[in-house]
Amino acid sequence: MAHIAFPQYCKSFKTPSSSSTYSYVRIPSASSKPTILFLHGFPSSSYDWRHQISHFSSLGYGVLVPDLLGYGGTDKPTSPADYKGKKMATEVIEILDHEKLDKVHAVGHDFGSHLLSQIVNYSPSRLQSCTFIVVPYAPPGQRFDLDAVKEISEKVLGFEKFGYMRFLSREDSPEILNAHVCDVSIHFLPEVPFPSAKVGPTHPLPPKVSPLLPLSIYDPPARP
Repeated sequence: MAHIAFPQYCKSFKTPSSSSTYSYVRIPSASSKPTILFLHGFPSSSYDWRHQISHFSSLGYGVLVPDLLGYGGTDKPTSPADYKGKKMATEVIEILDHEKLDKVHAVGHDFGSHLLSQIVNYSPSRLQSCTFIVVPYAPPGQRFDLDAVKEISEKVLGFEKFGYMRFLSREDSPEILNAHVCDVSIHFLPEVPFPSAKVGPTHPLPPKVSPLLPLSIYDPPARP
């Protein structure tokens, strides 16, 4: 969704391996400066990187900033198999190929760091450097132990830090999310990014769900 801030640099590309159409912002580098690949996290879009796009492109660096699969203007397949790390890493590499970028400096945030780990694991020759924000590099075969994290976070913080992962994997989560859009939006997006957005009063989530999604429930101020 960085195309909102940079419409003149927005492009789309259908990946040959999966026929997934990606939306992304691409600003070429000036002279011989390298290009930086930015991979956003959950639940977000390329819009997260708008300040970095402005800053680094103003210094002459190239930037490539995709809406990752399932977000923004990129395709949103419904099969979980489409979101496997190796598959998505291949798709990102195909975007690099399409843009004739042999190597890039890559920056990943949150779930984008997980995807960057997959690119490191499967296509290390395409990377000049890697920067992982919030989430560190994950070696091949490393399992994320959600139960262990639950136990530790409840002991230290008093609540389940990553309970939303468990909640979103439930079969009834889509129905609950649709019934409580405002609450979930406020939890994940505490500040509505677009002045034109209309946000109504909140409706507290069911008590059995709230511990998994610790929310700060409030009525957001009126926007002009």
